[in-house]
Amino acid sequence: MSTDYLPVIGSKTLYVTLDMECYVFTNVNGSLQCNKDSTLTCMHEEADSRMLFHIAATNLSERNIVVRSIDTDVLIILLGNLHKISCVGNVWMEVGIQSQNNLRYIDVSALARQLGPSLCSALPAFHCFTGCDYTAAFFRMGKIRPLKVLEDNSEFQESFSNFGRHQDMNDEDTTTIEKFVCSIYGLCHLTSVNEARYRKFLKVYKPNSNPFGKIKGADGSALPPCKSVLLQKMLRTNYISGIWNNATASEPAFTKPEEFGWVLGDHRYSLKWFDGDQVPKSLDSILINDLGTERDVDSDDDNETDVQTRRIDEETDEDELDE
Repeated sequence: MSTDYLPVIGSKTLYVTLDMECYVFTNVNGSLQCNKDSTLTCMHEEADSRMLFHIAATNLSERNIVVRSIDTDVLIILLGNLHKISCVGNVWMEVGIQSQNNLRYIDVSALARQLGPSLCSALPAFHCFTGCDYTAAFFRMGKIRPLKVLEDNSEFQESFSNFGRHQDMNDEDTTTIEKFVCSIYGLCHLTSVNEARYRKFLKVYKPNSNPFGKIKGADGSALPPCKSVLLQKMLRTNYISGIWNNATASEPAFTKPEEFGWVLGDHRYSLKWFDGDQVPKSLDSILINDLGTERDVDSDDDNETDVQTRRIDEETDEDELDE
């Protein structure tokens, strides 16, 4: 084996992963030795979670750990799993570049203590749900407002913590996350994203004397997702959370993405956005006969909107009779 890298390794121990295996390089009396470490064999495809498995599987009792990464995913995975590697000393994260004068260290252990166990356990699923490398973010939403909503509600924290524990999500958590989506769009009094999407549409594109006056400029991406789309997003979140929340294990919890919001075709995965038809098959399937009795009135603004909508329907009927 070449000795060109001996000056670089020096007295250090270098671990290199290849597929599922991990190889250990050491300097033994001026000779470069390479051995396979079977205790570090794992099924994690991404280095984000594999690093945490190596920390947990290696005997580093009471030692301080520095993880070098600029990826937010790594920080979130560390915070969500730090309680599982409590045998080590403080865990730090090194970010930035020294040559650009932005090198700094994040005390992950201190940050976890400040946030608390409930919020930390919810962060992996929350981060995935609000947008990461594997899931789409809510359009123009960001993470600051959703994080504030999460911090102030223990019910939301508990439901996000349950993601990744089981392959099938229970109805209670699904309902709670649906309520969470309504809250981040400023509709805390609602529990249905379909209702929230409708109310948001009326608020932004409120009908006037010309019911179709503002429809031409309507942007559906600025509205909350419908429930069919949201359920697929929850499935993807559950899958990724199953990997991240089991980062200290040698094998992720779930192994078939096509069962969790992805579609396999031509040897590649693509997103499954929703179930069912993209558009209604007929106009009759989306008509509402009496808007006032279909929905509860939760505010004065909503009441005014309902009254205006009924007036438009009445004016339309009168025009048809005159013709």
